[in-house]
Amino acid sequence: MFADTLYAPFLYIVASGYPLQNNVIIWTKFFAEEQATNSVLLNWQVADDSLFKSITNKGETYCTQKNDFTTQVDVNGLLPGHHYFYRFFTITGKYSQTGKAQTLPDDSVKHFKLALTSCAGVWSGNFNAYRRMGGERILILLYRLAITYTMMLTPMNICGCPGLN
Repeated sequence: MFADTLYAPFLYIVASGYPLQNNVIIWTKFFAEEQATNSVLLNWQVADDSLFKSITNKGETYCTQKNDFTTQVDVNGLLPGHHYFYRFFTITGKYSQTGKAQTLPDDSVKHFKLALTSCAGVWSGNFNAYRRMGGERILILLYRLAITYTMMLTPMNICGCPGLN
């Protein structure tokens, strides 16, 4: 896995989680070039649209060396069952990737779809389940242990046949 330098210094993804009806947590990791830096001020925005023409919430947060330059924000004052777009940016105008989050619906919902996934082996190629989940209207996705395994390919790993050259 390689970092996407297009979004430097946000070399890692953004993420959201712990949704409630009126709030959601957004997260990012900042790549600090100067290791002597103890903290970095970041701005964040949440909007109704991916172009951020209708910003519903915004603020500032710090990434600190103590937390490996990660930060999370508990965004409040959101509407139930609503999709939002969010991003982080520096005071010099460098932007993270845009993330998408959803709040939980109001109490009128009787049924919803839930998906559960776990670790993924990059070299196994069995990612059709992710494609299928993407085509469904899943309200909650639980991801157990966010580790992607990268291992050296050997004939034993590929076909289970020992001694194959």
